[in-house]
Order: sequence, then C-alpha cells, then structure tokens
Amino acid sequence: RTRTRTHTHTHTHSHSTHPPSPSLPPSLPPYCTYLPTSSPLPHPPCHTVPHLTVPTLFSLVFTRQLPTPASLAGFQLNPVEFDKDIDEHMEFVTAASNLRARNYKIPEADMHRSRLIAGKIIPAIATTTALVTGLVCLELYKVIQSKPVEAYKNGFVNLAIPVFAFSEPQPPATTLAKIQKDGAPFEWKWSAWDRLDIKLGDITLKQLIAHMEDAYGLELTMLSHGVSILYSFFQNKKKTKARMPMTMSQLVTEVTGKEVPPEQKYLIFEVMCSTDEDDEVDVPCVRLFLNAE
Repeated sequence: RTRTRTHTHTHTHSHSTHPPSPSLPPSLPPYCTYLPTSSPLPHPPCHTVPHLTVPTLFSLVFTRQLPTPASLAGFQLNPVEFDKDIDEHMEFVTAASNLRARNYKIPEADMHRSRLIAGKIIPAIATTTALVTGLVCLELYKVIQSKPVEAYKNGFVNLAIPVFAFSEPQPPATTLAKIQKDGAPFEWKWSAWDRLDIKLGDITLKQLIAHMEDAYGLELTMLSHGVSILYSFFQNKKKTKARMPMTMSQLVTEVTGKEVPPEQKYLIFEVMCSTDEDDEVDVPCVRLFLNAE
C-alpha cells in the first residue's frame, strides 16, 4: 500500500512539470501548447512567450521544420492505405478534419467520434464525385481564358449504364430595359448575371434617388435590401423625410437592426423603377460600393 501511494505521487509529479498555459488563446490546439526543449526555434517554449499570436506560432513551428529542397532529391511518396483502427492514421484525420471544421465554424470531433464517422463513409472519390470535379475544372480553364459561350459544355453522365453526353449551354435569358445613358436613350439587354454598379461611396438615400434619375432617367419607386423595404412611393411621408438624409449603410442598419460590417465592400439593393411616363422598367439589382473610386 505504501508503494502504491509513492507511485501515485511520483506519477502525478511527472505530469506537473509542465504548467498550464493560460496566456495562450483557447483556440490553440493542445498538441501545440508545449515545444520540446531541443527545438531549433530561436524562442523558448511557447508557454513563456505569450506575445506570440497563433499564426506566428504556427509559422515558427512548422516552417522551421520543413526540409530544404536539396534534401528532397530522389524523395518518393508511397501511398498508405487508410485504416481507421490505426491510431496514427486517425490522429492525422482528426487533426485535418478539425482544422476544416474550425475554418467553417462547424462542430469539431474528438478521435473517438472521428473513428466512428470514418467507419461509416462510403467510398465515392473514384466514382461520380471525381468525374464531376474533373469536368468542372475543365470548364474553369475556359472561364480563365475568356472563351465564348460556344466553347462551354453541359455534361450529362450516368456511370451505371454508362452514358456520357455533352451539349452546348444556352446563353442566359435577357431582359430589355429602355433607359438613358449619357443623356441619350439606351436599350440595355441584361441577364441574371448583371448588376447596376454605383461607385459613389456610402451616399444618402436622397443622393441615390437623384443619381438614378440623372444617370439613367429612372424614378426610383421602391428600394429593398433582402426582405426589408427601405423606401417606397407609398411610404409614410414622415418616415420618408427622416430617411432621406441617412447614408445607405445607416438606413440598412436602421431598418434591419443589423450593423453593416466595416470590412464589407458593397451593399445589394433590389429596386423598382419607372420612367417619366409611369412605364415600369425592369432593371437588375443595384450594387452600391461603399468606398468611392
């Protein structure tokens, strides 16, 4: 019994030689909390340098441990067949999946939970998923090269038969809008991919209404942001008068109750417009850039 107490005390003491690190951010993975004393880093262990940020710490830890290009001459990778029952495999999968989960703010999982998930996955990478990904990448090359619409292909695939069929996509449907441009009548054929860009900065509602009139010869009859109506011709006159001097970001915050993030570059508005003859004109969404160019 005496030996058992001595062993327990020694075991506990061996774990207490590394004090916790309360100064590090809670998002730091536990396997990066302590560095070995033999580390080639020019800094002492990370729990004694609280001024280091997590990205800086990762950079110090991982980039300094990368091999030099010269040392990789003749280096060859050998594929490893994944086995959920091998702890080394699951440690890597758990770490990689949790990094992705943290990026997208979805729940993370420990190794036991990850092992259960990995055991129920049906292999799909060598079938339709890989085929569709390859076809999409081929189309992206055409986007980068600014190819005409005739160069693109719609793909219809059924691996069970198998059938592979390709066709040329149709151009997007267009809507004709008769507006003014540079003071002259202009017929604009726009599609769902078009936007009405206004690069005047965070202007007021009154300035936006005036700009639509001056630049496009259109009377703004309704303006909305998402599901919230910001302005309409049938709106209460007192409410309209109060909103006219507000900047568009202030107006969005006032009506929706949500602050516009300071890093946001533009706001999207849905608009209804008419001409001087009260003819309704369909125009695409307005994209108001918050910083004037």
